[in-house]
Parts: sequence; C-alpha cells; structure tokens
Amino acid sequence: MSMPPLGFLRSRTSWPGSKIVTRPPGREIIMTNTTASNPVIQHAIESCLDCLHWCSACVDEALNDPSKMAASIRLCHECAPVCGVCASLLSSNSRFAHQLCGVCADICEACAAECGQHKHVETMRKCAEACTRCATACREVAKAGPIRKAA
Repeated sequence: MSMPPLGFLRSRTSWPGSKIVTRPPGREIIMTNTTASNPVIQHAIESCLDCLHWCSACVDEALNDPSKMAASIRLCHECAPVCGVCASLLSSNSRFAHQLCGVCADICEACAAECGQHKHVETMRKCAEACTRCATACREVAKAGPIRKAA
C-alpha cells in the first residue's frame, strides 16, 4: 500500500525555463523557480514522505508485539518526524535542508537496519525499504551542500 500523493508537494518535476547548475567550489545546488525544478531535491522530498508514511505504519504494526519490537518502535518514532521536517525544509528551499538531510539519512539507515530484522512482517519490510531509499536520497542532498535560489 503506497502513500497517496500530496498535490502541494508532488508537483511537476520540471518547469519551462528552469535551469539547475551545480557549482563544484561551493557545491551548492542552484535553483530557479521551485524545488520541483531539481529532480534530486524532488526525489528526496518524495522519499522522505514515503518514509514518514511507512514508519508510521510500522509503529502501528509493531505495537502488536511491543516487547519484541521496541527498538523498531523507538526508531520509527524518531525517523518519521525528522523525515516530515526534512521534506518541509526541502520544499521551501531552506538553507539548512542539506544539514538536516545528513541527520535524516543517519536516522533512516539505523531505522532500516532495525526494521529490516523483521522482514517476515510485510509492513516492517516495506518500512526498511522506504528508509533505505530515503537515506540514499537524503545523503545525496547532504553531500551536494546548501540549496540556494538563483538571483
């Protein structure tokens, strides 16, 4: 079961006249118009939202046996809100988004490792997969450095 699209965050992936430039010296991602003009940022936003969805579903599933899945519950409770804030900062072109993406990637990796230990439970397997995708997407944004709008 996939998360339903959120229209205000899942917009077009390119806009007429947009140009994406990555400058090696400062490693900034230069933007025009919106984050939707940058496929790396858009992919990270979508990955964060998908991860938030599956972490929330995973907590619900893990509550069926909280004694065995306490670590998963704890990590999903940390991961979900960080993914939500990360998607929000990425969507608004925050100058701090790349920093939070690094933290988000770390938490997602830990969550994926923990939930991945319970692959026999479909929801937890999907959570681990979503966390892994989110960690990869956020790590890419974190490595690229600050997101800036072109003048």
